[in-house]
Amino acid sequence: MPFRADAVKGPSALSGGVVGAKRARPRVYDDRVVSALKQVWQIAGGICGKRLVPFLAELVPILERHEEEEQDEETRTKLLAISAASFDRALAEAKAAYRLKERGGPRPRSSLLHRIPIQTYSEATADRPGFVEIDLVGHVGGSTSGEYVQTLGVSDRYSGWTESQAVRNKVQEWVFAAIKDIRRRLPFPLLGIHSDGGREFINEPLFEYCQLAGIEFTRSRSYNRNDICHDEQKSFAVVRQAVGYVRYET
Repeated sequence: MPFRADAVKGPSALSGGVVGAKRARPRVYDDRVVSALKQVWQIAGGICGKRLVPFLAELVPILERHEEEEQDEETRTKLLAISAASFDRALAEAKAAYRLKERGGPRPRSSLLHRIPIQTYSEATADRPGFVEIDLVGHVGGSTSGEYVQTLGVSDRYSGWTESQAVRNKVQEWVFAAIKDIRRRLPFPLLGIHSDGGREFINEPLFEYCQLAGIEFTRSRSYNRNDICHDEQKSFAVVRQAVGYVRYET
């Protein structure tokens, strides 16, 4: 059978086509849209696209009415039409700037870990005030080198009452002293403490203090932040929104 040029599939050599080449997709959401998205996202508390996008049609007019948001008609149309996935992709760079992670510190002694029972988020019930979750928020400013201030957060599971106190670092001496200070300020008796497994909490002085005072002491599972979800939520709403993400060393 004679060779037929039209039998060859794909772009012709005469047309200048390149096999496997991908055409670049035009950018739909330009810098003006991304800037508007970022402003709305920050005002809404930095929540994800799946939670925020369904309410943009209601939220944007409110922000415009209070002169918190202003853009041209094209930008506004794109802002209201964006999908949750596109929203998260457009703000990926902005979100990365706020995603600060600290390196883990040394672990407590295993013997002490065995004496402090684990309590999961599904078991974390409270029928009266006094059972609190505690955690530290590090003011690292993007770098975990050297010493930096921590904020100790104490959140009551039943009432939502929250106390915060700055400590100079994660050394257990300062954290222990802050816990005792906050206990004196609470408007109800301290009945139970629930913390993560860090050495600043899981140590002999705090364990013995709870034993003598009749305070229930439990800890969360490793790498399960949901086990201290009440204080995790307060860490953002009470600490980050007021203090921000900058570094404090004194």
